Amino acid sequence: MELTEQLDFSAFLERFPIIELPVQIDSESFHDVNSVNEPLPNILVSAYLQRTGEDEDLAEYVPVFRLPGGETFVALIYWRAGLLKYDYLVATYTLNGGLIDQTTLASTIYSEEKIIKSIAKFDEEGFVTVIEGVENAKTHELSAAESKQLFFEILDNGTIQQSNKLSI
Repeated sequence: MELTEQLDFSAFLERFPIIELPVQIDSESFHDVNSVNEPLPNILVSAYLQRTGEDEDLAEYVPVFRLPGGETFVALIYWRAGLLKYDYLVATYTLNGGLIDQTTLASTIYSEEKIIKSIAKFDEEGFVTVIEGVENAKTHELSAAESKQLFFEILDNGTIQQSNKLSI
């Protein structure tokens, strides 16, 4: 395959299967994702993903899914595996492949003191509910005081904003 074919946005999109909503992603979802989708080659990561984190030389990116719709923009969810941090990110693109917006929705972050885990639920109306819990790394007790719930919405122009609307 030639370089220009590899960099074609439609070829990039084909790596992200369109799914039906509602859907939930969490720390265990990567087992399903990795068994179906191959990691993105570095050439596509450099062309279409906004790299984040200090460990970029070691990070791996795996396509997860594409949200249905896409009349004016495309919304892709991908998994980023770094050192002691695993993220699910949503990125929106113009139909020609220009990045509109990107944010982390669900993560698993390990440290000596605590483990932070979050899940994201995508509903049929385009809202995303994120629930985050903090666990003591030594005792594995969940800290209710540090847990939180966030809401996100992908707007008609493709921007991702935190929302006050309940989606559950």
